[in-house]
Amino acid sequence: MSENATAPEFHVMKRFFDAELETFRSQLVRMGEMAIEHVRAAIKALVEGSPSLADEVIVADDQLDALEVMIDDEAIRYMNLRAPIASDLRLVIVGMKTSHDLERVGDESTSIAKRAIKLSAEPPLKPYIDIPRMANIALEMLRDALDCFLQEDEAKAIAVCMRDREVDELNRQLYRELTSFMVE
Repeated sequence: MSENATAPEFHVMKRFFDAELETFRSQLVRMGEMAIEHVRAAIKALVEGSPSLADEVIVADDQLDALEVMIDDEAIRYMNLRAPIASDLRLVIVGMKTSHDLERVGDESTSIAKRAIKLSAEPPLKPYIDIPRMANIALEMLRDALDCFLQEDEAKAIAVCMRDREVDELNRQLYRELTSFMVE
């Protein structure tokens, strides 16, 4: 009789834990979307020479910082209170690492925005074509990486890693071009 009495309680608790993990996942997705938007805005500020848009990106970085702290706090709370099984524990730990990486993306978008402010005072050496192209590829990779994480899609994760070469090649090409411009 006691086994039957605890079975419904177990299912209610499991659904509660699953809901907590789903909230954790959705916060990571929200943070990822914010990071992507910050990079897009920083690149737009650079291309358009818009110091005001760059300032918005710089101010918005605090949101990503706060979200990282919140995700870490939730992860620690979940681990302390729920004693998660191995798969849930992996999700929480990888989620914490992911939030740190997304916060770094926000920091890099802030660096781009700061550089955009300085560069807006001078005419560009050449039209900004490769930088937005490189950013778009990197942002697609970030979105795909988040999807891989959420869907636990190993094949897609490998494909994301392979695209890194494309971004590296664009970066080398841009570096060579800019070096040539400076020499001239």
